[in-house]
Amino acid sequence: MLRALKKLFPLIIRPSEPWDMAVSLFAMRLRDRLGEKLRYVIASPSEDLLVYDSNVLVVVNVEDFEVRKDVVEVESEVEKEFSWKIGISPLITKENNEALIKNFINSFYEKFPSNEAWMKAVVKFSKKLRDRLGEKLRYVIASPSEDLLVYDSNVLVVVDAEDFEVRKDVIEIEGEVEKEFSWKIGISPLITKENNEAKLFIEVFGWKNIKY
Repeated sequence: MLRALKKLFPLIIRPSEPWDMAVSLFAMRLRDRLGEKLRYVIASPSEDLLVYDSNVLVVVNVEDFEVRKDVVEVESEVEKEFSWKIGISPLITKENNEALIKNFINSFYEKFPSNEAWMKAVVKFSKKLRDRLGEKLRYVIASPSEDLLVYDSNVLVVVDAEDFEVRKDVIEIEGEVEKEFSWKIGISPLITKENNEAKLFIEVFGWKNIKY
C-alpha cells in the first residue's frame, strides 16, 4: 500500500500556504515522537476539506493509547505555534486498514466533481490547440475539476517546443474558449515539454489524455 501511495500521490508543499507548512511540521514532529510506529501521513489539500471529520490521516503500525496521546499532543503543539489559526483534525489508523485509507484519498476527488461544462470547455480548448499548434502539440491532460489544481493549473499542455509563439497561441485559445463559455469557466494552462511537471500531473490526475 505504501509503495502504491508513493507512486500515485507525490508530496506537494507550498511554502506560502500556512496549512501546508503546518502539516509538514506536524508530520516531522510525529516522526520524531513516534519513530518507526509512524508509517506515513496523508493530508487534505485544504484545512477545510474534511473526510470522516478529519483533514489529516495518520497511518501507524500500532494504534494504542500512547500513540493516540502523542498524536493529540503534537497536534496541539503545532496549532499553538501557528497561533491557533490552523486546525489539525487527525484520524489515526493502522496500515492494514486499506479500505479506510483508499476512501480517505478518493474522497478528495469526490469533493471536486467534474462537471459537464468544464469537460466541454477542455475538449474545445484541446481541439483548438490541435488546429493551431499541429504537430507541436503532444497531448493535453485536464484536471477532473476546474478547481482542482496542480502548480496552480488545471490543464497541462505538453508540447515539443516551448517557445514564445506556442505560449502566445495557448493564451489566445484560452481566452477564446473562456469567452465562448461567457467567462464562467476558468482555464489555467501549464505549458511544458515532457518532463517532471508532466509526470506529476499524470501521477496526480491519472492518464486523462483529452480525446480531440
